[in-house]
Amino acid sequence: VERARRIALEQDPEGLARAVRAIRDRPDSRDVLHRLGDRALVVLGEDDELAPPDEVEAAYKVVLPACGHLPGLERPDDVNELLEGVLARWT
Repeated sequence: VERARRIALEQDPEGLARAVRAIRDRPDSRDVLHRLGDRALVVLGEDDELAPPDEVEAAYKVVLPACGHLPGLERPDDVNELLEGVLARWT
């Protein structure tokens, strides 16, 4: 949380507000995820309250324990390992 807070505080406040609104207001894209099938890696934190893992449907889903909404920040080594595995599989 502290790292995410520091990153946010380093941003231009107006730009950050625009980015948050854009994320909040973007259209639902779950149909894209379903069309990608097993070509899409979805990494979720088991404690994610914004995208609870049991509410996310994906062909290739990994749930990281003791992790919230930002696996890339909270568990970067685990996410990198997963990405390396996916890249090896798809290349």
